[in-house]
Amino acid sequence: RSFITEEIVQQLGIEVTHKEPLIVDGFGGTYITHCTSARVKLKMKRTDGRFFTMFANSVPRLGSEIAIARLTEKTLRRIRSTRSITLPTVTLKPRILVGADYFHEIFRGCASTKLPSGFHLIRTCLGDMISGQGRSSRHGTLSKIKPANGYCCNVASAKDELEKFWSLELVGIRDPPLQTDDELAMKRFNESIIFKDGRYYCSWPWKEDGGKLDSNLGLCMGCLKTSLKHLQKDPELLRAYEKTFDEQLKTGIIEDVTNAQPEGPVYYMPHQAVVRPDKATTKIRIVYDASSKTRKEGHSLNDVLLRGPLLLTNLCGVLLRVRLAPILITADVEKAFLQIGLHQDQRDAVRFIWVKDVTAPVSSTNLRVFRFTRVHFGVISSPTERYYSVSPQKENN
Repeated sequence: RSFITEEIVQQLGIEVTHKEPLIVDGFGGTYITHCTSARVKLKMKRTDGRFFTMFANSVPRLGSEIAIARLTEKTLRRIRSTRSITLPTVTLKPRILVGADYFHEIFRGCASTKLPSGFHLIRTCLGDMISGQGRSSRHGTLSKIKPANGYCCNVASAKDELEKFWSLELVGIRDPPLQTDDELAMKRFNESIIFKDGRYYCSWPWKEDGGKLDSNLGLCMGCLKTSLKHLQKDPELLRAYEKTFDEQLKTGIIEDVTNAQPEGPVYYMPHQAVVRPDKATTKIRIVYDASSKTRKEGHSLNDVLLRGPLLLTNLCGVLLRVRLAPILITADVEKAFLQIGLHQDQRDAVRFIWVKDVTAPVSSTNLRVFRFTRVHFGVISSPTERYYSVSPQKENN
């Protein structure tokens, strides 16, 4: 992927082909954010006067100022014969970051010359470039460069999000883990599940050596800013989004988080809308990501939980048996996952944030913190908890 700053896109009036969601990972995995980026079309002028077309994604900024060598014809003549060179530099903010997608377009057929100083002079189709290591009479002139952010991104298309939403892992179909993990998960369920006020309550099956759970609040703030900007462009969608929270708060599915001391591990989940206009009932579904984390070496909620055993009936047998009867009847439990309650000390692990005022920007003073009081779809152990919570009911009947 190649990138360009939003400032240059606006200044030059560059053509925007479409917009797409991106997952951008900073250098070293220290910063991960979800954003909506404009895909723009550029025409780059070669040194021979011809043009070539490239596409790039717009981002707010590319990094800090960096020092670059200013190469004039006089400078080029001098450095070809000097063993220790002095390069005039200028400090600028990078505005275009050319990725591997156009590397060969720029460097195709380029000649590289090793200079007496040890540097390499490369003649690209966009102009001359100095690279490598060498001797400079002003040591440190170019070494004071602040490294620009490294970007690694994935296009989070609607198709990808839907596939993730319906992924087999989340419904409990996956290669079975070690049996000891299954046994431990079942032990945790047995120890925690209770029936109270007409509802089953359970705890999350925590791993013994799952590592420290990151709060994930910073990433959620960034995702909320992006999501809110998107929702504000569609007032009807925004009202439906907010109405979902109001209804869940009213029915006790979620609750406000007070400033009291957390009762257990704290984790914030980013969320976004999946719009299904073809559905007769639920046209918008809010999807929560319990696998997100701010650092590659960090831990998400799904990283520190046991999945539990596969308790689904063998699908091959189901498909064979349904063909034996002339009439087939199916049924569905409405919001099945949300019928199972969470113990009080487990709820801080499924927090999320929203704004108090949807017309105001996201800020620390315009935040409302919620947490789930029920098990919800998206957590890796939810399918097992849902299935296991109805098993005692079967036995009692």
